[in-house]
Amino acid sequence: MRTPDGSEYNMEFIFVEVVKPERLVWKNASNGKPPPGQLNVLNTVTLEGAGRKTEWKFVARFDSLAERDIAVKKGFATVITQGSEKLNDIVKSLSEVTEAP
Repeated sequence: MRTPDGSEYNMEFIFVEVVKPERLVWKNASNGKPPPGQLNVLNTVTLEGAGRKTEWKFVARFDSLAERDIAVKKGFATVITQGSEKLNDIVKSLSEVTEAP
């Protein structure tokens, strides 16, 4: 993972729930003891059909509000926003390819 300030973190995750095509849930692969500089977080992405579009929601659950605040200070929300924008760009370019004559 690369944060907005250019810091890079090697991340290893375990998928704890996969419900095709509705939900992905993953957590750190560290069994509750993350490497220095990393926090425990349980991530959930849910997908829901909305006509010709798909709405998605991302929820990150930290062990405490203090850990959440640390993640925010490190740019966690910005990284998620940037990733969302990149995903939107990819989906848009793919839809343009499939709509071409």
